[in-house]
Amino acid sequence: MVAASRVRTKHDFTSVSMDTLVHIHVVSDQPREAIEPAVQRALAWFETVERICTRFDPSSEVMQLVGQVGRPVRVSTLLFEVAAFALDLAKQTDGAFDPTIGATMEQLGFATNYRTGEVVDSHVGTDSGDFHDVRLDRRARTITLRRPLVLDLNAVAKGLAIDLAVQELRPYPDFCVEAGGDLFVRGHNASGENWHVGIQHPRAEGLLARTLHLSDVAVCTSGDYERRAPGAGAEGHILDARTRQPVTDLASVTVVAETAMAADGLSTAAMVLGSERGLKFLDEQGVRGLLVAPNGSVASLKPAGGLGLLPSLLAAVLPAVLIDGVWMAIESRRLRMPTSALLSGLIIFFILSTNESWLVVAWTSCFAILSKRIVRTSREHIFNPAALALVWAPIAFGSGESWWGGLADLSWAWIALLLVAGAFTVDRLNKFPLVLTFLACYFGFFTLASLVNPQSVAEMFREPFLQAALFLAFFMLTDPPTSPNRYGDQVWWHPRRARCRRGAAARRGPGLPAGWPPRRERRARGGPLRAPQGLDSPRHQYCVVLRGDRGRPPLRGSTSRDKKRRKGR
Repeated sequence: MVAASRVRTKHDFTSVSMDTLVHIHVVSDQPREAIEPAVQRALAWFETVERICTRFDPSSEVMQLVGQVGRPVRVSTLLFEVAAFALDLAKQTDGAFDPTIGATMEQLGFATNYRTGEVVDSHVGTDSGDFHDVRLDRRARTITLRRPLVLDLNAVAKGLAIDLAVQELRPYPDFCVEAGGDLFVRGHNASGENWHVGIQHPRAEGLLARTLHLSDVAVCTSGDYERRAPGAGAEGHILDARTRQPVTDLASVTVVAETAMAADGLSTAAMVLGSERGLKFLDEQGVRGLLVAPNGSVASLKPAGGLGLLPSLLAAVLPAVLIDGVWMAIESRRLRMPTSALLSGLIIFFILSTNESWLVVAWTSCFAILSKRIVRTSREHIFNPAALALVWAPIAFGSGESWWGGLADLSWAWIALLLVAGAFTVDRLNKFPLVLTFLACYFGFFTLASLVNPQSVAEMFREPFLQAALFLAFFMLTDPPTSPNRYGDQVWWHPRRARCRRGAAARRGPGLPAGWPPRRERRARGGPLRAPQGLDSPRHQYCVVLRGDRGRPPLRGSTSRDKKRRKGR
């Protein structure tokens, strides 16, 4: 007899430490009672690190150094390693990141103990020294302050606490430790997928700048939105130690690294260095980073606007075009450009996460076209092929996707390519009135709204909202089965005068409205019209309205039967 497999359950544990909520999620087939002792040991590390490294408690080990200036003080291994890592970051950033700014933080108002409400005052001047005034002796495990200083280790202490908690949970293959947005994930979530990690957009509350699908790594974010000083100024808590002023070049920095202490410290250091130097610094450290500017623009360590996206683009477009092109050639016995397949491939490319492999992108694209050809009625497919494939992809592959798409990652070179491809597709589908009407309404509405309250709508003209509007206009609204063909229907307020102007239309020719056909439908030197392409063609639809020949088969081509039918009309 085969033993029944045990059900995997996610067990959640929560506590409050280091002025934030600490969450531990363990996915296991063991009961909660068996897991809880290890989890409690993991949570205890947060209390231990806080007790040693906090500057909000005068009795903490780090604050005891303030009263022993000029003398080497033997400290615990935990405090020594935290201080050593922070000072090493200070050296590598030339003092932009500096753990000796504790006194300045007190002056700005970051001095209240969240447990007791007591305001801590170390009576140390804000310009008393920098990281050069701290000496470490690893052999003796001592710290010497050459001048009165307050060490602020908050930028790295929480990361260390996460790392220590992770060590307690190593016997379990699947878990997540999260504290105030900084976390470490191992294995898989309860669905058997990589953990889904959302990166908060610093300027759009409730929205995500990116969703990552990760395992066995730490993710830490530093941002100016996390904590604000009390008072009218409401300054951010991340300072450039060289100027003693809050940073303004970046709104948030997210780092993915092997350990949480490294990710925590490096994200703060990159935040202080700014967009250009911060990106270069993270590259030198060999970690992944995501930098968000105050205007909402996003930069990543490996910019997705380069050739790195080319394999995914080809994997999305080529299978779709090839499968649909071959299918069409077999059906009609002639080669035709599969425009709708190109559109489906581009939609899949832009919506699937840029972290997905090209193989996942290719299979999703193949599924889209096969569903279009197989799941259909006698006349048309039932579902939007790209949408159905994007619903299937997370189930089959655990793929990451966002309806911002990869647009937030794209450089303006790729945005230009998006517009060119979109214009080509719209022209082939004859949907320019629809696209231009949407863009005029979209930007017109928010422009008018900006005259009343600019701050409330400013984000709509920034990344990724701007790219999302272009993507929606050029690719989603133009899907043939779900968008109208006639110009009057594409611009909904267009007056429908076809029925009441039969006489004027008849004087212009064989039942065609003014301005019809488009210029590209005429032959050179004013020659006769080319044959319409089918029941969905705008010319056939206008003829149906004006001449009452609904139900008659359309003119298809140049066969003898078609010529006789044309003469009969």
